[in-house]
Amino acid sequence: MTTQLSEALAKYEAINGKRETGEVRSIINLYILRALLITLGLEELQHRKLKYVLDQITLAGFVALADPIFNEALLLMTANHTRKVRKSKWKRFCNWLLQQDWYLPDPLPREIIAIKNQFNTHIPKGTYTIVTALKREKEAKEKEAKQLLLRESDWTPRLREEFQAFDRFYTTVNPWRKKVVRPTTLKSWHNAIASILGFQRNRETPLDQLSLQQLLDLSVLKDYETWSREKGNSSLSIKTVIAVAIPVAKWSFNQSFPGEDWRNSEAVKTAKGYVKAVPDLQDRPHASDEAFEARAISIEQCWEVLKYLGWRCKDLERQHGVTREVIDAWMDYFLLAILITTGGRQREARELTFQKLSLEGNGEILVELTPEGHKTGSKTDKGRVYPLFVGPIQQELNADFFYYRDYVRPQNLGHDYAFFMRESRTIGTQHSLRGDPIASHQYLSNLVPRTVAVTTAHLYGFENAKWTAPHDFRRIIATWVCTYGSPEHLAIYAELLGHDVSELIKRYNKMHPGKLARQAGLAYKDIAANEARVKEWQSPGSSPVALSVAQMNPPALIAMLKKLVKKLWNALSPRKRATVFESLSAAEREVLDE
Repeated sequence: MTTQLSEALAKYEAINGKRETGEVRSIINLYILRALLITLGLEELQHRKLKYVLDQITLAGFVALADPIFNEALLLMTANHTRKVRKSKWKRFCNWLLQQDWYLPDPLPREIIAIKNQFNTHIPKGTYTIVTALKREKEAKEKEAKQLLLRESDWTPRLREEFQAFDRFYTTVNPWRKKVVRPTTLKSWHNAIASILGFQRNRETPLDQLSLQQLLDLSVLKDYETWSREKGNSSLSIKTVIAVAIPVAKWSFNQSFPGEDWRNSEAVKTAKGYVKAVPDLQDRPHASDEAFEARAISIEQCWEVLKYLGWRCKDLERQHGVTREVIDAWMDYFLLAILITTGGRQREARELTFQKLSLEGNGEILVELTPEGHKTGSKTDKGRVYPLFVGPIQQELNADFFYYRDYVRPQNLGHDYAFFMRESRTIGTQHSLRGDPIASHQYLSNLVPRTVAVTTAHLYGFENAKWTAPHDFRRIIATWVCTYGSPEHLAIYAELLGHDVSELIKRYNKMHPGKLARQAGLAYKDIAANEARVKEWQSPGSSPVALSVAQMNPPALIAMLKKLVKKLWNALSPRKRATVFESLSAAEREVLDE
């Protein structure tokens, strides 16, 4: 059955030749396509390649929709010969279509067209540039609000002269420094100076009294350190800012004694000593509730993102075959699938090999890790086994993963890893090529947020782009389970995430205040039902609940035995039941019938 316009043109070409069909394609492209796409609600395909667009147009009712559009276009043609030839070519193609048994003259319902084209475009070029610019703008505002940066527009003439002299000193070669400071380093120093001077201004220091010389005052540095720790900044970030006092001390000494060696001056030694004495509290920052909420997406959005990525990689392959872009799209799909469905750590996704996988009888793919293959294995000395994918589209993900393994992933990589480097790069002394295993722990930390940001921007708008980190998906899953799950669900997902229940609740649960209390109504129903179950074990005289068989009175013991017999009987297969029933006496059969 021919259902797409591209298929009909291929059949027409087999009968009438390439030249005739090429003229029909030109007529469609020049006079019909734009208005037809608007009629079908597919305007976003206007700038795509003609071959791809023709693949997306449903053939049913094509003549009924396109013929009026072409007739209007004929009125605008100025050359009579052109009008006559193209009208003839178009009429011949339409008559041929109407004579085919497989052609449907009536258009399909709009609902079918909408469902078929629910993801009717790929991510537009430039999306990453836009969302990155919006992110930087937002981060700059947040940093300014948190660190009270002194803006360049607020500089006094005196402060501006000091900054210019500071820059000249570090961009000029002299006997004690053989090369200039890089612009990026100079910019980071400017930001650090702006942080400390902004703090001073916030302490009601007049703007005309602000100077770079204040960074040599140890009391100012000490006050800034105390304030930064109260704001929640880590020791590393505090030390990075305060360390700018060292280059300022070198510049200040050179201003006073231009011809002398500034490297070991007293001011420089004092600044170095203070920076070295700043305590490192090892206060590695964890994701705050506010930071997590800014990055997190809902469970429903997780599945929408995953479905879109699955559709995109398949559609790209259908258009272009197995190219580099297509292979990368498949890897995006499965990296997100592992993180979203199981909350796996990025190391487990990065080091996933096909040798670690096993297939259950029900078609489920299991990952088997040795104690050395996961984070908590060094503490527990135990391996882990968990399903590769979990959720409503598990079967589809399993089938897609085997297709990726057998037909998409290159077979000549020389290793068994499921995912690999996408480009050649050099980091320090490490060189890697496309196809090499992913060695750097930073790789997915950069790749995953970028993929999620571009996809969410495409699906929900630029202002709603989310830069979700790999570890955030563990928090998303844990929060969802802690909010809506029962105690047995907590135990299951704690094992899936590789932790115990207490660690799951303490470290990964990001419920907001009041969410547990709002579930009091549901909890009351569960507690009341449990109360009723407990009272069933009580004696008729309201005696205390029996803790063992020895403490039960005869009625309670008989009731328990009846329940036990019923459970055992229901657990038997029909064949076993028949065998047991034949071996019973008449009295025993009577009791069993009761």
